[in-house]
Amino acid sequence: MKKLLLSAACVALFSAASGATVHKESCDGEDTGYKTLNKACANNPSTVLVNCINICTHFDFRTAKCTDWTTKEIATAVCTSSGDKMLVRKCTDEQTEFAAQALETAREQAQTLSDALHAMDLSELEVETQRRFGYAKMIAKGALNWVNHDRQFLCKMEDDGMCKGNAAAAIPLTGGLVAIRLCAPFFNYSAKSAGSVIIHEATHSCCGTTDLEYYNSGDADQPLSTQHWPVIADTYTYWIMHGLCVPGETECSADAVAIPSAGAGAGAGGGGGGAW
Repeated sequence: MKKLLLSAACVALFSAASGATVHKESCDGEDTGYKTLNKACANNPSTVLVNCINICTHFDFRTAKCTDWTTKEIATAVCTSSGDKMLVRKCTDEQTEFAAQALETAREQAQTLSDALHAMDLSELEVETQRRFGYAKMIAKGALNWVNHDRQFLCKMEDDGMCKGNAAAAIPLTGGLVAIRLCAPFFNYSAKSAGSVIIHEATHSCCGTTDLEYYNSGDADQPLSTQHWPVIADTYTYWIMHGLCVPGETECSADAVAIPSAGAGAGAGGGGGGAW
């Protein structure tokens, strides 16, 4: 008899845990009528959604029924303006809002960078440099694809582990997925800088770029032809912050090739290519 009751309890608990619902803002918020974040986000763009389940906290073995329940939030998603989802974990409301703004900025930056790279006239460059730019175009396109699909962000404020001295870090998940861990310094950046950090990590995630070099210690710190710049993540950060340029032996020059303007909204930056 005890075995039967225990079996009934397990069934009841499993049933409760499998009855997920998606609500706006919190588990007490408006029920969207959907059970999965993907479908809910597609129909609720620019909205914060939470996936909730009911958990039995008191089970009556005499009647084999649950008599008391609690609701638990199991996942949060920021649905973007295009209707896909940005999963966030262990982030405050303020951090979630900033991460969402940074992602939107990164999307604009990635699109502009990819378009500008494909518009460059490389015909006057050496064959090896043309080949390197061909590879850079593929990485920029991969980063654009990464930021425009469902991605995960995890907030961590402790200055240790992968966050030691870093603003963000790409971390592998099961099934070949990659999340970006957002560290404390990230939330002190401008929207433009935060977006470029996401692009940096996106190139790691989509295309396996490396951190052999960083270009953030001053104007003289820039991609050079003596480095493997197409596979260095900070090359793409540099281009976003300073404008497109062609890595040479002593400088990354915007005068070495016809480089298209970054277009309206471009900010001030080094290199005549125009930052955005």
